[in-house]
Amino acid sequence: MNMPNFRPRLKLIHSALILVSVPLLFGFIIACGLNSELQQSFLQRRNIERSAISSVCISKLAGDCLNFKSNLLAAENNFQIDKLEKDRLNNSVKQLHADVDKLIELSKSNKNYEEMLSDTLPVATESLKTIDQISIQSNQANSDKNKQLAIELEKAIESLNKLVEKHAAALPTDPNAAKLHDRMVQQFLAWLLAANILVCPLIVLYFSQNVVRRLLVLVSNAERLAHNKELLEPVGGDDEIAHLDKVFRLMANTITSTRAEREEAERVKKEFVAMIGHDLRTPLSSVQGTLTLLADGVYGEISEVGIKKARVAEKSIERITHLANELLDIEKIENSNLKIELEPVSLQSAVNRSIANLEGFAVYKQIAVDFAGTDLEVMADEDRLTQVLVNLLSNAIKFSPDGSKITVTVKQIDNGKIELRVNDQGRGISPDKKEEIFARYKQVDKTDAKNERGIGLGLAICKAIVENHGGGIGVDPNPNGGCSFWITLTQAAQQSIKVESRETVMQKPV
Repeated sequence: MNMPNFRPRLKLIHSALILVSVPLLFGFIIACGLNSELQQSFLQRRNIERSAISSVCISKLAGDCLNFKSNLLAAENNFQIDKLEKDRLNNSVKQLHADVDKLIELSKSNKNYEEMLSDTLPVATESLKTIDQISIQSNQANSDKNKQLAIELEKAIESLNKLVEKHAAALPTDPNAAKLHDRMVQQFLAWLLAANILVCPLIVLYFSQNVVRRLLVLVSNAERLAHNKELLEPVGGDDEIAHLDKVFRLMANTITSTRAEREEAERVKKEFVAMIGHDLRTPLSSVQGTLTLLADGVYGEISEVGIKKARVAEKSIERITHLANELLDIEKIENSNLKIELEPVSLQSAVNRSIANLEGFAVYKQIAVDFAGTDLEVMADEDRLTQVLVNLLSNAIKFSPDGSKITVTVKQIDNGKIELRVNDQGRGISPDKKEEIFARYKQVDKTDAKNERGIGLGLAICKAIVENHGGGIGVDPNPNGGCSFWITLTQAAQQSIKVESRETVMQKPV
């Protein structure tokens, strides 16, 4: 028959109380045992002391009786009791009275003495009466009466001697008995201390090993969860550690489910990005080239309406291609595959090239892009720097009203840094969104995506590119409306560069 596996359900606080209570309990048992032995030893010593005192008093009484007898015999041998002998007898009688009074006093002082002297006092009292009678008869000539009293005195002395032997027999004959008893008490105490020293560490070891073992299971499960391995068996018990294990397993199940969903989403995203990079962008580039040639009349003359439709389709494909490029850049940033090759780059050249790329857009909105020119150089990847500048200028043109002005400024700041600013006269950005707009898929206004103003990846890409250059990016409000986007880059060794001032002011075509 299998016995049930019973395991006590103890909380950690209960275990701690047991660990504290067991030593206290053993200490209490030791204290009680030691106190009992000390009390027993004290009582034994007190009884021996009382027996010795009683024995001494009885022995003295018996001795004084013999002394009285000797004095009485000496007086009788002289056939006449003179004054000196009479004084001796009286002194002996007084001493005997004192001895009996001492015994009575002891008997009244303590119950133990009363029990010890219960058989002695009657004999002592009777002996004292006999001696008093002999003392009175010694002055009278009554030989028969004296003989009878002498016989009674002999009997009394004999009874006292027996009592002396009895009390002497009650005293310990071994002088080492007290030491032996003390040694037994010491051994008893040593055994209790040894048991306490042995049991307490065993209990502590049991509970600590139980707690440590289960905590190690939790630690191992945490490592296994981090490496996506199967968890160990649940820890037993009904305490806080068992509850923590249950909560941890619930969390692990949630994490595992989330991880599977995330891995599936990551796989879908990679397939989508691969599709964009190869299956979508390449055909779009081909279609865009064909539309450009068609609008330019390479394939023959087409109507004015056909040309406009071709240009609209070309712009739409260009926008989709730009979106695909942004998605590819985000993928590179997430995978830390964004390559940056730093070299001295002329800001004059980079800004002018960026303005030239957006010249048609600025002409369409009749926006002037003002750049005073600069001879400064920065350490940068020229293509990536141009990508950042094109994005900032494109946003400035996109969100500025028609006929407004955009200004590009460059200046040196502290710590060998160069600051470049793009100032516009657009709608501006509220202070609570100054950081939010640099996050992915975040825009100032949710309607921007519906109005074909992007999906909120441009500034996030700019931020990643600039930070990979070791620089910074931000935005400040302009006092006269609009906002000022800025970037900081490390200054390169200065070279002599021809400064060209460029201002683009385009009129809206008729």
